[in-house]
Amino acid sequence: MEIDAKYRYQIKDLPGSSHETVKRIISQVSPTKILDVGAGSGFIGRWITTELNGSIDTTGVDTDPQSREYSEKFYNKFHSNLGEVQDDDFDMVLMMDLIEHLSDPAAFLQNCRKLCAKQHHIVISVPNIAHFIIRLMLLVGYFPKMERGPLDKTHLQFFTISTLKELLASVNLHIKQWHYTIFPIELLVNSQSALRQYLFALAKVRSKLVNFCPSLSSYQLVVVATFDDS
Repeated sequence: MEIDAKYRYQIKDLPGSSHETVKRIISQVSPTKILDVGAGSGFIGRWITTELNGSIDTTGVDTDPQSREYSEKFYNKFHSNLGEVQDDDFDMVLMMDLIEHLSDPAAFLQNCRKLCAKQHHIVISVPNIAHFIIRLMLLVGYFPKMERGPLDKTHLQFFTISTLKELLASVNLHIKQWHYTIFPIELLVNSQSALRQYLFALAKVRSKLVNFCPSLSSYQLVVVATFDDS
């Protein structure tokens, strides 16, 4: 079965991309039990199954029936909504490209709190609405609704570094790490193109440079946080 065109979030496999960043975080933290909220096409479950030999217990959640049909085979468990999840000992909860689609992300984050083990990590990625390309578009009065990216037409929330900080602080989530991603130029190039090897080398350089002015140059913001129960 092919992934339906509705899954607008293509896999970004170059250094400095959000997907590679989250894979690196998982490898560093070494969780034993992951909850993937908004699993979509099952990128994380598929990676853990194929490249980590299923060494991490995974639970996926997605409200879309087609997502479940395609993705549930990559997870140990799969649910249609968060209310179906019975476990309360996940040491990592992933929310990749999720909270910008929610009408009340603060309430949603609070609801996830009861699912976490005492030692846990919450990994959240959101688009950076302050990216310099968006700023230039606004400068000329252009703010289109697009099929994907920071101006995705399904987004209900828009985040900058400061507004993401404010949201997480409001629900007592303490940020442990910030990661900044690069614009996915590779998605504009045919996957079989010889140009991709040069883009790969360039991505390594760009992923270093993005840290110098992340508010302008970061395409997505990725944070690792924990709930402060003190």
